[in-house]
Amino acid sequence: ERVCTGDKSLHLSGVQMGLIEDIGKYLKPTKEGLETYFAGPVLCMVALICWYMMVGKEVSHALGLHRGLLAIPRGENKIEPRENPFTQITHLRLVSITNRWVVASYCLLIYRLVAAALLIYV
Repeated sequence: ERVCTGDKSLHLSGVQMGLIEDIGKYLKPTKEGLETYFAGPVLCMVALICWYMMVGKEVSHALGLHRGLLAIPRGENKIEPRENPFTQITHLRLVSITNRWVVASYCLLIYRLVAAALLIYV
């Protein structure tokens, strides 16, 4: 009880006093107004929301890559060069891919989804 009230006369409770002070700084129970929005729990929620949005973006990119590869016709691997007439830069276009690359795309998709699930879990 004396530790929680902040009694400085206790000479053996320095560690406990430090913990109580840190918890008080994190929770900021005496703050009012706008300052309550910058307390520890609210900032923790903002950080978690940002984290979940970044993981969601990674899942979206993984699915987009996989959908793009599924849209390419099957056949022998074939790449065609194409020059942009305005910038004179040569771009490569994937015309067809083998089924082996589609299976590799599935493996990559599964790996990225498992990694995203682990990031959400941790």
